[in-house]
Amino acid sequence: MGIPTARQWLDDEFAALVTEHHVPGAAIAVLADGEVIEHAAGTVNASTGVEATVDSVFQIGSITKIWGATLAMQLVDEGELDLDAPVRRYLPGLRLADESAAACLTTRHLLTHTGGFEGDRFDVTTGDDTAVERFVDDLLPQGRQVFAPGEQFSYNNAAFIVLGRLVEVLRGLPWATALRHHLIEPLGMTHVATNPDEALRYRTAIGHVNPDQSPPDEWVSAERWGLPWSTAPAGAMLSMSAGELLKLARLHLDDGTANGRQLLSKTLVADMRVPHIDIPQRRSWISRQGLGWDLPDWPGIEVFGHDGNTIGQSAFLRIFPGHGVAIAMLTNGGRTQRLYDDVFGQLVPMLTSVEAAESYTLPDTAVPITDPGRYIGTYANAVAGLDIEAEDGAFSVTVHARGEISANQSEPRRHSLVHIGDGMFTVLDDGYPASALRLMGDEGGRAQFLHNHRLNPRE
Repeated sequence: MGIPTARQWLDDEFAALVTEHHVPGAAIAVLADGEVIEHAAGTVNASTGVEATVDSVFQIGSITKIWGATLAMQLVDEGELDLDAPVRRYLPGLRLADESAAACLTTRHLLTHTGGFEGDRFDVTTGDDTAVERFVDDLLPQGRQVFAPGEQFSYNNAAFIVLGRLVEVLRGLPWATALRHHLIEPLGMTHVATNPDEALRYRTAIGHVNPDQSPPDEWVSAERWGLPWSTAPAGAMLSMSAGELLKLARLHLDDGTANGRQLLSKTLVADMRVPHIDIPQRRSWISRQGLGWDLPDWPGIEVFGHDGNTIGQSAFLRIFPGHGVAIAMLTNGGRTQRLYDDVFGQLVPMLTSVEAAESYTLPDTAVPITDPGRYIGTYANAVAGLDIEAEDGAFSVTVHARGEISANQSEPRRHSLVHIGDGMFTVLDDGYPASALRLMGDEGGRAQFLHNHRLNPRE
């Protein structure tokens, strides 16, 4: 077993699995036994047919949040940032829709997705180094406050944009420059882009989408490459090869050291993996939240990591500290969850001798629901309305894109649901368990919220 076996398996199987799951292109890098192996298959752009290679650059989406969290923890290390001090100590002009929330919001709330304000705003501000500042000053106050800071978990892109602004102010540098000076360059990275102009220097992947009314396995090049500059710290544009992504993973495996330098103290590296809050739609991959890191509940092994999604691109990072193993896979469309399940399902036991936990639970028989009316209704956030319906005992969710995101999906998408107990449902994508949601709370005998990693109030 180990690296030789993983290398042979990737040589034999990876390209076939990429094709099987209709993924236009993918790259993977594996760290084990102190060695890194890389593999790629498919194309970076189905329209041009340019081959994906191990040095191809893909967007890493929300894995960018770990870069931002690491930058913030470096400031903690230097005594420049207190995680439990009000954010207004550093950003005195910070405004939220709820003044009491703005006054007590801390950096720890930002890092753990417990800030409580609406987190999905993808509006354009500017296309330059002022974009993050403009977002925090102009757009952030427009989002509603869903719950008080620290009360519960709701995934929050905007929180990490605020974190990015904190980094900018405390470093006196634009977000991308701070990222380069304090992580990219010290890690010795060469194939990385922080914006579209830099991405042009490399063999860069474009995302692929399944257009409305198209066959389910028809994936075409997206009309847009990335999300607005204003959302860069949340995961809008940062791109790199899979091997380069492992350099950040290795920093966290090696107690904060890289290339002979201590970039982050061993204590703070460990602190980032301490569970802070449970996640309501708890599942094997993400069951608890650390400081930036997602913390799964896999029997018999410690694992942490993060996923990322942008326009037609998906990224996966898993780190197994007890085994010195890390796996990064970057993709540009197709049925990426299925590819992840097949690839990581083989590589994880091969490298750790522990079986990879299933991403989502799918029981043989759905758990009966005695009061379907409790759950039926519409729940919503800034970018999606979610209709829960039931017919002859079978539940479904129909997703209606809203706002900026609706440009990429004009037609509603309907998915079957399987109840697995206590208001928890597995979401099916053409019969495949692809995500999870939980209907929770009580409002006059009806569920108050739909939690699908974001807390969506009933409308």
